[in-house]
Amino acid sequence: MYIELENMTVALVGVYAVVQQPSHEEIQVVLNIASAESDLQVVYIHWGLEYEPEHSKAQETLAHTMIDLGADAVIGHHPHVVQDIELYQGVPIFYSLGNFIFDQYFSKEVQEGLWVTLSNTEGNINYILQGVSTIGSRSAPRFMSGYENDLFLQDIAKKSSPELQDMILDGKIVY
Repeated sequence: MYIELENMTVALVGVYAVVQQPSHEEIQVVLNIASAESDLQVVYIHWGLEYEPEHSKAQETLAHTMIDLGADAVIGHHPHVVQDIELYQGVPIFYSLGNFIFDQYFSKEVQEGLWVTLSNTEGNINYILQGVSTIGSRSAPRFMSGYENDLFLQDIAKKSSPELQDMILDGKIVY
């Protein structure tokens, strides 16, 4: 899928890697096609272990491979909780955005998600980070505000790459 974003074309490359990971060759072919048709290649990947607050070695290896083959960002989902954010070769990896709308209520973590907005400013890609929550609303998401959002971003920053922690706390990653 291709999306126009502020005078640039973004390829949104969907990948499923829960049961089996795509091969090196499959990733290379898809990213080569996406690169020829777009300015920015964002991999949106279904992967990871459910309810784990930090990424697995398998996620890390696959993310690094995708970046080595041309991905400009990796954004993951499936674990139902927000996972850490890593920077690899100057490319952000959002291992899991958590839940946005889902019918799980057994813990605070499954009722929270990370909303990421991409923008292009003077050649830099900005990833604006905003917490969302369905706590108390039975699956009706709302943006977190103020102190609640600050605490949410602090939790993410603590488990993320050290070089990203200040940017996460500010709610904006710029690369």
